[in-house]
Formats: sequence, C-alpha cells, structure tokens
Amino acid sequence: MKRIIRIMALAMFMVCMSMGANAQNKQKKDGSRMSVEQLTELRAKRIAQALALDDATAQKFTTTFCACQKELYAANKAMKENKGKKRSEMTDAEIETIQKDRFKQSRKLLDLREKYYGEYRKFLSARQVQRVYELEKQDFKKFAIHAAKNKKAPARKRK
Repeated sequence: MKRIIRIMALAMFMVCMSMGANAQNKQKKDGSRMSVEQLTELRAKRIAQALALDDATAQKFTTTFCACQKELYAANKAMKENKGKKRSEMTDAEIETIQKDRFKQSRKLLDLREKYYGEYRKFLSARQVQRVYELEKQDFKKFAIHAAKNKKAPARKRK
C-alpha cells in the first residue's frame, strides 16, 4: 500500500513539473516578450516606488525617464549601426573618422545626461536624482549578467 502511494505521489509530481515546463514553452512561443518601451516604463515605476514618490511626482518622473531612455537608446543605436570592418582591414583615415565619431557620440550622450539632469531637478532633489542613477546602474549590471548568461547558453536546434 505504501509503495502504491509513493508511486502515485511521484507520478503527480512529474505531471505538475511537466505542466510548468509546458507553460514556459508556450510563453516563449507566443512572443510575449516585453517591448523596450514597456520595460522602460516598468523600470521607471520601480524606481519611482523605490524613491517613495507621490502619485503626481511619480507620473512626471515616469514620463521624463521614458523620454530620456528613448533618446539614449536612439543615440546608442545610431552608434552601433556605424560598426563595420575589423581594425586590421581599415585605413588610418577610416580609423580616425571612427574615433571622431565616437567623440561626437560621447558629447551627445553627455549633453543628453545634462539635459535630463535639469529636467529631473525640476521635481526631484539632488539626492533623489543620485539614487535614480544608482538604481539605473544596478539595472544595467543585471541586464549585462543576463545577456552574458544568454550568450553562454548553447544555441537551440530548430526542427
């Protein structure tokens, strides 16, 4: 009798585990991955909650944060599109052009950061803005770790 109960419990455990795995596979197939905008909005809301902002300030922050991230994303995307040949295949003139483009990109990112620092300061204290930057840095570390794990994972074979 004990043996039958153990076998039944094991069978139920296996069924439950396979259902959970099946649900995860369906989610990946549906393409229910979050868009960049949705992810940015969730990050903004999480940061606003961590700062314990009131509703009106949280709304201002979310709007400003999303606009800032959208501009930064566009600026970084433009720089990534400029990547091309390997350095060993380039001429000195091409390398110099790339370096100058990087300097322009750095200035553009710095200008955006200064612009949005001023925007944040309209409704946040300097300490709160600093906390926003700290939380953003933590997010980027998490994303980097996640991206590194995904790169290390072997590619799945398609049927």
